[in-house]
Order: sequence, then C-alpha cells, then structure tokens
Amino acid sequence: MFYEKLAANHETVLRFIRENWRTSFHEADGVLKHKFLDPAAGYRGQLWDWDSYFCALGLTDVFDDTADYALGCVQNFADYMAPDGFVPYVICAHPTESSRSVLPPADRSPRGADADYNAAKPLLAQMTEIACKREVSVTELVKIYAFLKAYIAHWENTQKAENGLFVWRSYRGSGTDNHPAIYGRPLNSSAGVELNCFMFKEYKAMENIANRCGLHAEAALYKEKAETLKDAVNAHMWDEIDGLYYHLDMLNQKPVRAKQEVTWDVPLKFKCWTCFMPMWAGIAPKERAERMVREHLLNENEFWSDFGIRTLAKNEPMYSTTEMSNPSNWQGPIWIVSTYLVFKGVLNYGYTAEAQRIAENLLDLLANDIQKNGVLHEYYNPETGDSTMSPGFMNWNALAGVMLPELEKEMKK
Repeated sequence: MFYEKLAANHETVLRFIRENWRTSFHEADGVLKHKFLDPAAGYRGQLWDWDSYFCALGLTDVFDDTADYALGCVQNFADYMAPDGFVPYVICAHPTESSRSVLPPADRSPRGADADYNAAKPLLAQMTEIACKREVSVTELVKIYAFLKAYIAHWENTQKAENGLFVWRSYRGSGTDNHPAIYGRPLNSSAGVELNCFMFKEYKAMENIANRCGLHAEAALYKEKAETLKDAVNAHMWDEIDGLYYHLDMLNQKPVRAKQEVTWDVPLKFKCWTCFMPMWAGIAPKERAERMVREHLLNENEFWSDFGIRTLAKNEPMYSTTEMSNPSNWQGPIWIVSTYLVFKGVLNYGYTAEAQRIAENLLDLLANDIQKNGVLHEYYNPETGDSTMSPGFMNWNALAGVMLPELEKEMKK
C-alpha cells in the first residue's frame, strides 16, 4: 500500500514537472549569450550556480535537451570569469539598479581580498558532466576545461586553508544563507562541510573531464587532490563525541606572546543538514554513516520530519520555521535540495528502507501542494507541511522527480 502511494505521488510530481518546467528553459537573453535555466518565481531571468546545477540534475531524464541548457549555463559563467579566475555565483540577464545593489558584480572584475561574497560554488565541472550527456566535441570540451581549471585554481588560491580544507568567504553565495556556522561570522572564518564535499566531487568531475580531453597526467593530479581532500575532511571535520561532521572555526591561532601552537580543531557545533554531506559525497566511513543515521537523522527531535529532512535540528536553540528572505531561512524549514542530498547520501550507504521513507514523505508533501494549491513553493514548514514562500518556485524541486527511480535502481542491486 505504501509503495502504491509513493508511486502515485511520484507520477503526480513528475507530471507537474513535465507540464511546467519548460518555462525555466531560456534561450540567450540580455547579457547571457547562451541558453540557461532559471529558478522561476521571483528569480526569473537569473542564472544561479547551484540552482542551475541541481535543476539540470533533476531534469536530465525528463527533457531530452536538458544537457544543452546545462552546457549553456557553464558557458555563461565562463563568459564572466575575471582575470583572477573569479566567477560570480549569479548573473542577471537584465541587471537593474536594484539587482546591482544586492548582488555581487558580474562585470569580469577581480574579487578583492576584502570582498564579502563567494565565487561560484564548486559545481560547474559537475554541471559540465551533465552537459556531456549530449555530444560535446573534444575541442569544445578542452576550452571548457581550461575555464574550469582557472576557476578551481581561484578557489585554491583564495579559500584553501593550511589544513587543506576550503573556507567560505562569507554567507553571501554560500547557498544556505543563514547557516548558523556561516551567517554573521567574520570573512574567511568557516570551513564548510558541504563546501569541501562539493569540491571533492568537483575534483572527481575534473578527473573525468581531463581524461575525456586526453590529459591523463592532469586527471591523475585531480584524482590525488580529491583523495587528499577526502582525508582532510575525515581528519578534521568529524566529531567523535557527537557523531557528526561539523563546520570548523578557522580563526584559532597561537597568541603572539605564547609558545604553544594551536594543533586542535575548533568545531562549530550546529546540527545542520550539511553534517550529512560526506555521505552524499561518499567519503564517510561506513561506521560513521551508521552513527549519523541512527543517532541523528532518524531522531524526530532533530532532523526527522513527516514532510522531509529539517535543515536544522529541532532541538537547536535557533531552530525556526519562520518564512523570510534575505536571508532565506535554512534554520529548520524543509528544502527539497537538502532533503534530496540527504536522501542520496542515505541511499549511497545502502539504507534503502530509510531512503524510501524520506522519498515517501517528500513526495507526499509536494503532491499535496500541487493538488491543493496548483504550485510548488521554495521551502516548507517541517511541523505542518505548509508554505506560502515563493509560490511557483520550481528550480531544484525537480530533484523530487528522480527519487523513486534512484531508489528502485538501488533496490535492484
């Protein structure tokens, strides 16, 4: 009975995606000279980094030309790379005075050391892999690869700490706007679990692309970088006491007049959805994954909700279900992208029963929203399943459409 309901909700959501998502597919427009995907709702005509990647990921098997638009997204970002390798995390097709006042510049100018915004998140090589589902010539791929090398080098040159971990510049462009381990903190002070997992997967994508380009020595270098980063995440970000991966405070240093060096890590102990990202990346040891799932994910006083996965544990003091923007609220509400990433991580480690329950809850939430309101929303209240936030938001909500196929694929193994 449960599977029948899951399948029915999947069909409802998938039908809605097929009927509505084409409005997020755009031809070249304004300053964007290539095809692109936008998030819809109040974000029309805007190209965002992780939004376009996860939207394309969710639509790859829905529309035959998704790969063409993923390629266009990468090409648009490449068009606006600065000489230092900085790539803006958002580009508006038709910039306005209002957009220029709140978004980082997209004018090919280098990012200064005191700039309070991040570069495009390390997902563009992974988006290029989606683009490669269409026929991309070696000549074209080599050109894109050169761009990807430069933008990853910018991350390495500006945001890589001595311990090998990558650090967010600030909350701006981090994606999870008010993540308590990032929001309100000084520049370059938080090494993000999700950031380093994104970069691990980005290195793996670069390895694959380099091999496709015949650059096997460079592919081996990216493979080595991925393994080194994997080791750093596991060595520094895992907290054995709590059984979670935490962001790290990177401001600790030896006092000027003291002799003892600071040799320990300072975890920022906020129980957020990002704690599970090493499972999505496939870099968490199995015994650690077991602890995270059993002690935290399934805990109804922490992450588990009947509607999806909370973005912040319910027993955290700053837990909130308030609907707001600038910053968007990631301190409790259910977002489809974070629930999907946790779902994918759980599936990676063979927890198919738990993954099925997550899929059942999320698809039921979205199917009900479609049937009741005729639209989807940006994020949802984890206590009630309700939302009035950004009606008509589409974007990475398309990821809900791939959950059942991915679950069935895993269950056949």
